[in-house]
Amino acid sequence: MSDKTFIVLLSHMRSYTSVLAHILGSHPDICGYSELHCDTLTRSGMQNAREILQRRNDFATAKFLLDKLLHNGPQASELIDCRQVMPLIGVRQPEQTLKSIINMGQLYCQDANRKRRLTDAGYVTEYYVSRLRWLEYFVSRHRARCFIFRAEQMLADSQVLLSQIRSFLALEGNLQSSYQLFDNTGSPGHGDPSPRIRLGELQLRENCYEAIEIPLPLLEIAKQAYDTFWATAGGDGRL
Repeated sequence: MSDKTFIVLLSHMRSYTSVLAHILGSHPDICGYSELHCDTLTRSGMQNAREILQRRNDFATAKFLLDKLLHNGPQASELIDCRQVMPLIGVRQPEQTLKSIINMGQLYCQDANRKRRLTDAGYVTEYYVSRLRWLEYFVSRHRARCFIFRAEQMLADSQVLLSQIRSFLALEGNLQSSYQLFDNTGSPGHGDPSPRIRLGELQLRENCYEAIEIPLPLLEIAKQAYDTFWATAGGDGRL
């Protein structure tokens, strides 16, 4: 096993993880910038992810390897306990998250079945709630090893957040709000498919989804999952 530590960004869809992963991947000590679609919290998945990243030119000089996981999967606790994995966990408030997922499905999803799912408020709520419950369980086991943040901080307080992440990872040199564009930046299956990610600079502006409505009963279920996560994480989820 290589001595390179994995940074694993654990979150859910539409939580600014694509831009954060690009910012991290633009740092000279970090190799990787997108979802690798490996179960990187297991030994076999970590090896698969490592083999993918070995093809990159910056692999040899990097101290850290990066993946992000937005869907539930297996985990090997010993990888976190022995610090082979350093988890960054970001969670976004439910209403804007659900609307953003539906908006993404409407505008950018080309697969008919996936589009049908991602534009269905019930399906999207089920995904969000299931993901937060998985993250809650993960935090309950590994709280002391994790850096946990509110996704909205990427817009509201980015310099502070990036400085805190830099300290957690003990990186040399600052994390910058501008970032490189990579081979698969903006490509389906590799993160944010919208043109915004191709700008190369963190945009401090929240999108508006006034035309999208989430039924109140679904929103209440999502809010409960959000509040329960933050009760486990040790905060209230507010800026």
